[in-house]
Amino acid sequence: MLRDRRRLAGEEQGCGDPDDVPQVRRFKLPNARLLSPLWHGDECVGLSGLYSVVNGIRLALAHKHQFSGPELHALITAGLRFMDGRLTPQRAVACGLRVQLWRRLVEALASRTSHRSRLFVCVDRVFVRPQGRAAAWAAVEEQIDAWRPVLTLMQGGRYSVVSGYTDASFLLFDSSGACWISKRVTGVPGDCEGARHVIYPTSFLALRA
Repeated sequence: MLRDRRRLAGEEQGCGDPDDVPQVRRFKLPNARLLSPLWHGDECVGLSGLYSVVNGIRLALAHKHQFSGPELHALITAGLRFMDGRLTPQRAVACGLRVQLWRRLVEALASRTSHRSRLFVCVDRVFVRPQGRAAAWAAVEEQIDAWRPVLTLMQGGRYSVVSGYTDASFLLFDSSGACWISKRVTGVPGDCEGARHVIYPTSFLALRA
């Protein structure tokens, strides 16, 4: 199913080379070459909130530490425990996390990692001024240039991690398996004419390690 969706998306998103022409600019977080993202599985986009946090923390810390299987299990379990009582398992899978709860989850798992593993991860809100695509893209690229992965909410309740950029695309460290998304068909609220995908700049969180 995921493969079919990628094929239908064509040049909008995918896992091949995001651009067919030579790049003037291309930057990918070095840590993204050290590991692959965890996938949440088909038709489980509601879990992308939790998986984006886990993948973001792994990506931010990969140059210092790569999580073992038991460590990942403990981190995911901590995330599930955080959600327990705040929303039902059925709602978590079917509807996912509201952005306010997702931000609190990011803070909670980053804090847990810092205190239990002594692998310090700081969470920074990324504020975009003025509004519009150009300002949003510049804000993301500024964080990537500083070697900080950016967590974001996308249209449809999907959360993802931006791990790099080119002139035409954003590179993703994504739990659905997508590796990039075209800027040309991506918009932001208030500036999404002709866009097939929408990213919400008010959700941007950068991870420092």
